[in-house]
Amino acid sequence: NPGPPFVSSVTNSGDDRFAIRFVGALTAPETGLYTISLDADDGTRLFLEGTEYLFWADGSGTSTVTRAFTAGEPVRLRLDYY
Repeated sequence: NPGPPFVSSVTNSGDDRFAIRFVGALTAPETGLYTISLDADDGTRLFLEGTEYLFWADGSGTSTVTRAFTAGEPVRLRLDYY
């Protein structure tokens, strides 16, 4: 496990006009299907191994994706929130 995700960049234009990017890795303890959910009140994008899996353009809502993971194999993650 490479550790928790960390913030790689933040852009702030004042008030609530900002963007933040988290990068890191997810490592499953067991092989199987895992569901990832994002609940946000603005835009989000989730990438796993460079492939976009979730995109929420604006407003509030929850997005989910189910993906297979292999035990012990880190999967690169990037989460953009704006």
